[in-house]
Amino acid sequence: MSNLKQAVHALSGIQPKKGQLAAAMQAIAEQTQQASQKALRNQIAVNKQKLLAMIKNERISQSLTQRQLANKCDLSQSTISKSEKSGWISFSCLLKIATGLGREIIIN
Repeated sequence: MSNLKQAVHALSGIQPKKGQLAAAMQAIAEQTQQASQKALRNQIAVNKQKLLAMIKNERISQSLTQRQLANKCDLSQSTISKSEKSGWISFSCLLKIATGLGREIIIN
């Protein structure tokens, strides 16, 4: 019987064997923590995508090509392109791009 099932039995009044309740509660705590971590990772990924979309929109609104922005930021054009396409960017590149666009990154 899985620890989660044991916890359900324990909470429903069925008497678990000695130590099963503690194991079941530990399993529930671990599953809850894993779910919370997964939700947080998903939220970070969504926010990162939104941020990179905002950067791309700002670049376009300033009528800058990827190459022009890259030159302003001392980055390669491929770095700009990859960040816009894949959603991956290092924090240092993000800071350079924000500076190149005349923007600030504020973390609170």
